[in-house]
Formats: sequence, structure tokens, C-alpha cells
Amino acid sequence: MKTTALHLHCDQLCEQLLPRLVGRVFHVTCLSRLEQILASGKIHSNREGQFPTAFGSSNSFFRKRGCVSLFDYKFATREQIDESIPKCSPFHVPSCDYKLAYLFLSPADYDLLIPWTSWKQEQAWSDKIVPYVEAGYSGFIPVTSIEEVLRAIIDCPANPLVEALKKRAATVSTSTEG
Repeated sequence: MKTTALHLHCDQLCEQLLPRLVGRVFHVTCLSRLEQILASGKIHSNREGQFPTAFGSSNSFFRKRGCVSLFDYKFATREQIDESIPKCSPFHVPSCDYKLAYLFLSPADYDLLIPWTSWKQEQAWSDKIVPYVEAGYSGFIPVTSIEEVLRAIIDCPANPLVEALKKRAATVSTSTEG
């Protein structure tokens, strides 16, 4: 399995990271969880909610069906990708502190994917799905089906204005408690 490291600034996501994702199918997790995945030999589904999740909810279409959710950018247009990013971004995972692992599925396993259109076929309107760019893999994905791991560290410095507002809010909160 190929392993690549990437260290970039958050201003470079569309220019340097997105081109590495387009045309491929991948799972995103926190870099801190990567060693667990590699040691277990598989990416488990999170049907029972046994793993902390950065994406989705208990109402996720694929999670409810015991599937591993993947970003499926192999045929998605740039417009579909751009439309999906605010709903479910492969760049920003709040619990991961901008330290992410991208696990790319081997094209030999693409025929095992369950497309997002299954959601429409089942008319599972109350379940959450990210149209055009989400796919499921039933059960677990063996690590042998991962052709590449991209370890990405993204520098996103805090916005000084936001930090000042947070500090001010904390000061006001503390002064009103006493």
C-alpha cells in the first residue's frame, strides 16, 4: 500500500488536495485513528455507533445498513463536488483537528460499492445521504482493498477576530457568574 504525506495550508485545499481526490473513492478518518484501522486490518462499519464519528449521524443511510461510507468522486462533476462540500466536507473534520487520513479504495473493488441512488430506490427519504458523492461498502473494507493512504496535516490558523470574540464572550460569561 502506498503511503503519502501532505502538509498544507487551508488556503491550498482546492489547488493541492482536491485534485488528489477527484476521480477516486476514499474514506476519511482522523489521522489518530489510522493506526487502529491498519492494526485491525479493516475499516469497520459504524452501524452500532461503536466508533466516534466525524461525519454523518445515527440517521445516515449507509450507516443504518451496516456499510462503510465513502466519498465517491470517481464520476462526480466539479459542480456536484462543490455542492456537496458544505453538506459533508472531506477537508474539515471538527474532531480531527485538521489531521486527516484519506484511505483510497482500489479500483478493483469499485464494483462492490453501493451507489447513493439506492437511497432513491428505497425511497428512504428520512435517512441522510450526500447525493452524487456518497457511496457505501457493505460490512467492512479490508485494508488489502486500500491502494493508498494519504496522511494530511492542514494548517488552519485561528481567525484573530473569532478568537477575540470568544475571549470576550468567556470574560463576559465569567463576570456574570460571580
